[in-house]
Amino acid sequence: MKKLITILYAVIITASVFAQAPQKMSYQAVVRNSSNALVTSKSVGMRISILQGTSTGTEVYVEIYNPNPTTNANGLVTIEIGGGIPVTGTFSAINWATGPYFIKTETDPLGGTEYTIAGTSQLLSVPYAMFAANIFSTQVSAIQPLGCTRLAAVTTTYQKIGDLGSFSKLSAGSFIELNLQTNLYTETFTDAAGIVYELRIDETATVIGNATFLLKTAGISAAASITGIFSGLSSGSHTVSLWAKSANGSATNAYWDAGCFNSAGTNNLYVKEYK
Repeated sequence: MKKLITILYAVIITASVFAQAPQKMSYQAVVRNSSNALVTSKSVGMRISILQGTSTGTEVYVEIYNPNPTTNANGLVTIEIGGGIPVTGTFSAINWATGPYFIKTETDPLGGTEYTIAGTSQLLSVPYAMFAANIFSTQVSAIQPLGCTRLAAVTTTYQKIGDLGSFSKLSAGSFIELNLQTNLYTETFTDAAGIVYELRIDETATVIGNATFLLKTAGISAAASITGIFSGLSSGSHTVSLWAKSANGSATNAYWDAGCFNSAGTNNLYVKEYK
C-alpha cells in the first residue's frame, strides 16, 4: 500500500527566453522513504502527473524519466517537468488558464517503478510565458466616432454617449478584457459629486466588477484609462460603447474626447480575449 507523505516542492519559473513559450518547469522535491527518512544521493524512480480541477482530478499529463533523477546529499531531487518521457497527454497542450492544477509525484526510492511514495500539491502559479501561450489579443482597428461626442444632459441613469468600435470574438467560452485610453470632460456639474463613465459591450455592463471611471471635476479634460472584464459573450461580432451618469444631481455635456484629438492617436481601445 502506498504511504502518503508530505513532499516539499518548489516550481521554479524557467529563466530562459525563447521565440516560443518555454514548455518546461523546473521542479524540486525532498524525497523521504516510507520510514520518513531522507533518501540521499540515490537514483530514484519518479512519475509526475498534472491533475486538473482537484487533487484527484483528471490526469491531463503524465511523464516518467530515463535516466532516473538523483537526489543530493540533502534528499533534494530536481527535474524538469515537460522534459521527461510522456505517458499521457502533451505538456505543451495544457491550457493553464483552465485550472486549478495539481502536481502528483510518485516515487520509488529504489529506482524502479514500484511507486511506494506519493504526494499531491496544488500548483498555485504557473510560468507567465506558459499562461500567455493560451492568450491571444487584438486591437480594435478603428475608434468611431472620431471624438467630439457628448451626452448633453446627464442624469443619475446611465445613457449612451456613443459607440467606440466593434471586434470579433473567436471563442464562446473566453473572457474579454477592454481597455480604453482617452480623455474625458464634463462641462458643468449641477449638484453632482462626479460623472461615472462606463464601458459596455452590446450595451450591457460587465457582471465581473466594473468598467468605470469617475470624473470628479467639471471643466477640466482628464486623461482616463477604463478597464473591464466581460464574460458570457458568444463568438462573433460585438460592439463596445461608452455610457455616463451623474453620481447624484445632474450635469451637462459629458464628452468623450472633447478636444477632438483622435486624429493625433490619443484614443485607443484595446480588446484582449482570454481562452
